[in-house]
Amino acid sequence: MADRGGVAFITGAGRGIGRACAQRLLADGWVVVAGVRDVDRAQADLGALPRLRIVRCDVTDPSSVNAAVAAAEQAGPVRALVLNAGHAMFSAVEESDQEVAREMFEVNVFGAGNVLRAALPGMRKSGGVIVMVSSIAARGASPMLGWYSASKAALTSIGESLSSEVAPFGIRIAMLEPGMVATEFSQATRVSGAATSGEGPYAPLFGGMLGAFGRWRERYSSTADDVAAAVSAAIDDPDTPLRAPVGDDARELMAIVAASPEREARRATLHDFLGVDWGS
Repeated sequence: MADRGGVAFITGAGRGIGRACAQRLLADGWVVVAGVRDVDRAQADLGALPRLRIVRCDVTDPSSVNAAVAAAEQAGPVRALVLNAGHAMFSAVEESDQEVAREMFEVNVFGAGNVLRAALPGMRKSGGVIVMVSSIAARGASPMLGWYSASKAALTSIGESLSSEVAPFGIRIAMLEPGMVATEFSQATRVSGAATSGEGPYAPLFGGMLGAFGRWRERYSSTADDVAAAVSAAIDDPDTPLRAPVGDDARELMAIVAASPEREARRATLHDFLGVDWGS
């Protein structure tokens, strides 16, 4: 268990899951340093609270990250690091805008690397917990989420390697894999390709997947507070698995993937779970 009352640094804390994590860890007794891109908006949303520090942190800019981590360390040793900042992209692989895909990897993968490089020297001295907010998409990619899933799978691989590298320094890694979460994240998801305007070979699949995700959201959605509670529990519980699903849908999808041969699992996910009739 990390020492409550220490410093927790959270990336992407200006909205959704990150904001909920900031509020939850404040309630847990942590000094919270909330890394955000828009400080004014975050101050309006989170308010002026004891033990809360809001700092600008663009995870794609190493100088911004270094300054934010330095500000966090001025409040005390960082004992909990929550890597939450992320973007998503919804598009067929063939039609994806590669610049948008690169921007997403800059945030989801290389941005996490920037924060780790800045925070680990201090954490090697103090020990603590690093929680990576990944996605159940890292377990298997649904249609139209290939590039997003690839970014989360890459983050997972980094976390698996990191867990062995930093264990001798008293640092524990937990990677949380939420399913559908009802936040503004889905509204901010970038889309690209001819299918977005109902044209091209993937247009029927694009429409089918939009409908499927709408049904999924209505049936299963966790809340940002649910994920924040899982983050809090992962920080406190040393027995948290290295990769932990969050939400009933994430656990159901993980069971589908685990129970069937790979190709059959893909079909079960697409046809049975998502209800999309596309190919074999």
